[in-house]
Amino acid sequence: MVGFSHREFADALALVNTGAMLVDRSTPFGRRFLDLLARLVPGSVLGYREREVGSHRLLIGCDTSACGPPESVTVAAMRLCGEHPLSIRRCAHEQRALRLSDVVAGPQLHRLDYFRQVLAPMGVEHQIRLWLPAPRGVARYLYINRSSSDGDFGDHDRELLEVLRPSLAAGRERWAGADVRMVDRLTRRESEILSWVARGKTNQEIADRLVVSPNTVRKHLENSFEKLGVHTRAEAVAHLLTQPDP
Repeated sequence: MVGFSHREFADALALVNTGAMLVDRSTPFGRRFLDLLARLVPGSVLGYREREVGSHRLLIGCDTSACGPPESVTVAAMRLCGEHPLSIRRCAHEQRALRLSDVVAGPQLHRLDYFRQVLAPMGVEHQIRLWLPAPRGVARYLYINRSSSDGDFGDHDRELLEVLRPSLAAGRERWAGADVRMVDRLTRRESEILSWVARGKTNQEIADRLVVSPNTVRKHLENSFEKLGVHTRAEAVAHLLTQPDP
């Protein structure tokens, strides 16, 4: 076990005790949390993702990048996701923090289409991922990227993340519990409309099904957004998708 400094322990305690994970209702690990994590394990970009393992569909996401990747990179990432050395299909239930270098050597990494079309255009040479417990079919993970000039992650970085894992998993569950209480505050009609939104229906289509006006649907959605603390239809649907099984 690598030894940790007093400063690192202080930063770790701040990370799990300040309530940063509950500030953003749309994600359990928002920008404030990621900024604190960067004090422990620095990187060019830090992020949190929850995805469906089969389809790779994004359920929840947040990162520290100033702007998202180009569309060409996003398309390539979806198409080549199975080639990622730390693919969620292979590692979704991994309990260790894993670096790219743990599973693939540099020259071999550089030969991958995923590296050439996704990682290299974003300036990523090194990455580490920490997976959290998740229901079957879902992957939950934190990731940290570094460029070649930053150097790879060391054993010290990996062990810091692994020490934090139980507290982060508990924080994710507390966030889900808070979400349940907020969802329970929705009226029957608000919940019904959100369920149609989750199926991809427009306000007009929902209005036709419920025999109400589109303005009525819009008002119910506005009320739902306010109760859930979200701003978009996608964020509201994410609350429904991430509810724990009864």
